[in-house]
Amino acid sequence: MARKSLGHVELEWQCPTCGNRNPGSSRVCSGCGAPQPDHVEFKNPVSTDLIEDPDKLAQAAAAPDIHCPYCNARNRADATICVQCGGDLTDGAARTEGQVIGALQNDPAAQIACRVCGAENPASAYTCKSCGAPLRATAAEPKPEPEKSKGGCSWVAIAVVLGVIGLIIFGVFYFFTGSAETVDATVVEARWSRTIEVEALMPVAHEAWREDIPQDATLLACRQEVQRTVSDPVPNSREVCGTPYVIDEGTGFGEVVQECEYEVLAEYCEYESLEWGRYDEVQLTGTGHDLRWPVIPLTEDHRAGAQSQTLQCVLSADGRTFTYRTTSESIFASCNPGSQWMLELNRAGGISSIAPQ
Repeated sequence: MARKSLGHVELEWQCPTCGNRNPGSSRVCSGCGAPQPDHVEFKNPVSTDLIEDPDKLAQAAAAPDIHCPYCNARNRADATICVQCGGDLTDGAARTEGQVIGALQNDPAAQIACRVCGAENPASAYTCKSCGAPLRATAAEPKPEPEKSKGGCSWVAIAVVLGVIGLIIFGVFYFFTGSAETVDATVVEARWSRTIEVEALMPVAHEAWREDIPQDATLLACRQEVQRTVSDPVPNSREVCGTPYVIDEGTGFGEVVQECEYEVLAEYCEYESLEWGRYDEVQLTGTGHDLRWPVIPLTEDHRAGAQSQTLQCVLSADGRTFTYRTTSESIFASCNPGSQWMLELNRAGGISSIAPQ
């Protein structure tokens, strides 16, 4: 993303001695006269109006202020002698810069009550409009702790449920796969069926970017959608920016910036193309072992598709009839009428395994 500058705002700081709020350009507290210590941080202003005054814009563009190594007073970056004590600023420490203070506040702030006369003042005011007394910052009310959910399942309950489900799955698996009976059976008949799908060229609907659509396709409808994002503007793009936020410049002023990117729009279209698809099927069935595929009368608009077969061995034992389905042609070839086989039956009465005697 590209960072976009929107302008500058004057920050504010709170005096640790008297609690008075001060504009960022003030290096001395207007309430008690104490110099701003180097550990005091600038905060977001209540007012979100961007600076237009040329003098303040020049201050915002200057290098970070310097704190005096002797009295800790804050001085402009180009100062060589401290305005508070006259000390040499050669060894003075510059304020840090570049910290993100936070999102620019757009919601209206609550008014401030004067601690001297009780008058209500705008949140952006630093002195009372009625008596002129300095206005202290209002203490933020502690946020209530979120209530803990009284519902929900405990880990023990979840473990119990999972255990029950596991037992049920095991029981079903054991019921259908476990051997319950072994019987001797005689083959009655071998049955088979073979199927071939018939495919034809049919219109199939798709969606794609317009430049990716085959030339022989039929275009249906198009719409503008975001194809990609880039950091710089290009033709047919739109700017998308995040929430403005303030960066401390170390001068009592902050730069308001946004992270922006550009969404490139392109045509995303619906189209149809002719593709081979399932049109019909032809099936041939029979008994015995003479396996054959059905004959398909194809035209130039049709072709043979997927092939499949079903092989069955029908057996009889103790007056019961069993049908064994297999995909193995070698097993099916051994399924000769009158031959003897041993069947393993599961508890549901189905065949779990089969073997010739």
